[in-house]
Amino acid sequence: MKVAYIQPIGGVSGDMLLASLMHLGLNISKLNDDLNKLDLGAIKISSTQNVASGFSGLLAKVEYENKNWRAQNFQDFISIVKKSVLDESVKQKAIDIFNKFDKAENIAHHGQESTQNLHELGTLDTLIDVVGVVLCLEQLEVEQIFSSALPINIGTISTRHGLIPATSPATSALFTESNVPVFQPNISSDIRGDVGEIVTPTGAAILTTLATFEQPTIKVNAFGYGFGQKKIDGYLNVLTTWIGTIDIEKSKKNQLILIETNIDDMPSEIFGFIQEGLFSIGVKDVWTSPIYMKKNRPGITLSVLLSKDLESQVIEMIYNETTTLGLRIQTVLRDQLEREIVLIESEFGNINVKVKYIDGVVKSFHPEYEDCKLAAQKFNIPYQEVFDSAVNKAKKIF
Repeated sequence: MKVAYIQPIGGVSGDMLLASLMHLGLNISKLNDDLNKLDLGAIKISSTQNVASGFSGLLAKVEYENKNWRAQNFQDFISIVKKSVLDESVKQKAIDIFNKFDKAENIAHHGQESTQNLHELGTLDTLIDVVGVVLCLEQLEVEQIFSSALPINIGTISTRHGLIPATSPATSALFTESNVPVFQPNISSDIRGDVGEIVTPTGAAILTTLATFEQPTIKVNAFGYGFGQKKIDGYLNVLTTWIGTIDIEKSKKNQLILIETNIDDMPSEIFGFIQEGLFSIGVKDVWTSPIYMKKNRPGITLSVLLSKDLESQVIEMIYNETTTLGLRIQTVLRDQLEREIVLIESEFGNINVKVKYIDGVVKSFHPEYEDCKLAAQKFNIPYQEVFDSAVNKAKKIF
């Protein structure tokens, strides 16, 4: 499957996404021909080369004839898209973006209907950015989009409404509605005000609609740099789009969740109890690690490895059964070898043996502990004798 991975180093906006995608070698003439299917007068997207810190990318330039056209609400944009002769897949993705945009604006304006005037967002720039990005992705034949966490800035920006937070209410609503991971980049205090808005509402609407915020393993074959319009010393205003391929089924199979918490105020026997409970609901593994916490207090890290579908159940169990007040949750990738469980008829009865393969070749055997324990108890012999007997019989069979 062909995928794109967005890395918003210095932020996200519609034109930065467009520039990074154009830098990947698009047919710009076809892009402009498709945009003019919106039937709103002449539209043209072009780019200029931009160089920063020894590397180059593109700056996008959007031009259109109908400069007086303005949308009063997002339904105006949707209506234009629906009436156009664009491909149905392009129409639907653009409409999905505007619907999500509309919902976020309503939340930001305390539930008012979308009849509100869109002000800065009501120009054709918004429509062209949204439809243009969708067209670029379609032309590149990208089937799925992933993105890293999005940066947020502190402070305020000036708009027609007056001063608003640097991360606008609409952008904040888009983040919260989609549970987007965010982080605050290290921006020097003397330029923070000049940097201002890092993620625009349009950029946020596009990514929260089209992208999955995960970090899959991708075989990369191309990348593009898209610069923003701001040029500020000490701040790299650029976005990177990586294009590559992924075995999506294998990726999903190997993606697990790791949940961890540090505990220093709980009786030790409860760790055994919670471990048994977690295994009973089907987690992959549970382990504890001794640590030293603040003020040099000894504590325990509880770590749980699980599939995504068990996440809410595991979180609830840990909160209910332990003294912790918070958890660390992350997606991890697991690489695993082929293995199978084979029932071996040993001299001490049937023993399940785990067989390990590398590239289809048997590499080792490991008898199951519980089977060996029961056989050792039954025949009143050392555990190791049962273990060795099962391994030797497995070697003869394989």
